[in-house]
Amino acid sequence: FRVNWKAGQTHNYTLTTSMTAPAGQARQSGGGSQSFNSTLRMAVKSVSNGVATVDMTTSMRTPGSSAPTNNTATVRMNSQGEMVGGSNQAGSLIMGLPKGVIRVGQTWTTKTDARAAAGMPMGVESKNTLRRITTVNGRQVAEIRSVTTLKGSGMTGSGSGVTFLELSTGLPLRAEISQNLKMTMPAQQQGAKPQTVTIPVKVTMVKQ
Repeated sequence: FRVNWKAGQTHNYTLTTSMTAPAGQARQSGGGSQSFNSTLRMAVKSVSNGVATVDMTTSMRTPGSSAPTNNTATVRMNSQGEMVGGSNQAGSLIMGLPKGVIRVGQTWTTKTDARAAAGMPMGVESKNTLRRITTVNGRQVAEIRSVTTLKGSGMTGSGSGVTFLELSTGLPLRAEISQNLKMTMPAQQQGAKPQTVTIPVKVTMVKQ
């Protein structure tokens, strides 16, 4: 598998993120469960020796906001889907591909220095298994199952997901990722102990 970067191409995605607020935060956040939509636009500016210069633009509207928040960053990504220059949290949504030939049933591991929603550093390790080659909406795809762990910025997490990788582009056609994030909340009252909370998060990513 390789990402087939081509200068002038644009890849657009819609993302739906849902999460459940900790019990003690539900009233403050307006409810236990929340979801919000965002978009990701990847515009390939140039390609040299398999490394693409890509403008990544995210647009996100969070619950209670009156207007979306837009962010654009320029990154460099190689044909394995790895960021080799620049930084953008959305880049962690692009699956890292194996270095060599992979067969059905085989597994490879990728490690990514990503960014949490607030821009804080986050290390993500993903063990990926090629389950099968199939067809979705007339497109040949690889179905890949992943088990992930993350750690950083006072947070840990684990989860799983499935990605349908479009073979013609080497980019996701659709992906679903579920994580259980654990973080320590500061004590609300003097003398109380910090509380460790678990936040279930699910992200669905669909190419347009």
